[in-house]
Amino acid sequence: DKDSGTINNSHYQNQKLELERQLLDAQREVTPMVTPGIKSRLILMVWVPVLAALAYLMVGDRTPVFDLWTAEDKVGQVADDLLTGKIDQPPVWAIENGQQLISAMQTNVYRHADDPDRWMRLSELFSSLEATDSAIEALSRAYRLSPDNEEIATTYAQISFFANKGQLDASSRRVLQDVLAKNPQHEGAQMLMAMGEARGSNFAEAEGWIKRLQGS
Repeated sequence: DKDSGTINNSHYQNQKLELERQLLDAQREVTPMVTPGIKSRLILMVWVPVLAALAYLMVGDRTPVFDLWTAEDKVGQVADDLLTGKIDQPPVWAIENGQQLISAMQTNVYRHADDPDRWMRLSELFSSLEATDSAIEALSRAYRLSPDNEEIATTYAQISFFANKGQLDASSRRVLQDVLAKNPQHEGAQMLMAMGEARGSNFAEAEGWIKRLQGS
């Protein structure tokens, strides 16, 4: 700050002196650490694992873990096939317990968290369940992983747009602007911009986007 001229030399010297005082006070108040003896170390080595195991057995409810293992054994492959596009619809037997399939799909996506296509398909699952917030979160992750994918970008902007009652927030506007910067003739992005500007009472801008659509 002194070099950049934010504070003058007098202020700099006062602050430096105060910091030196605090450092000396801290050094005087430090209590030297007592090295534990061999007996204390042995007690800790024995009792910490024992107490942890007892707490786990007495308190831990492992039912959700067992349920997840069961779901993965039963529909884990179906979940992977859905998320990788190998199948479009799950077999009837796999949706008898929908919660198992959803759990298996979520676990699969987090296991392959760097795959934008899996996040995209997970968002489609959430959308079908009308879990809009979860769908937007999944799409935002897909977009961060693959910002150049127009399908992911426009779907993310579209769902955010309608979830926000037809308003363009900063995030969806930025996504659409990025799409249009790379592909100025993208009709889906132009339409969303036109609707968003109209909903925001920016009618001149909306009319401009409509004329672009008419031109194509």
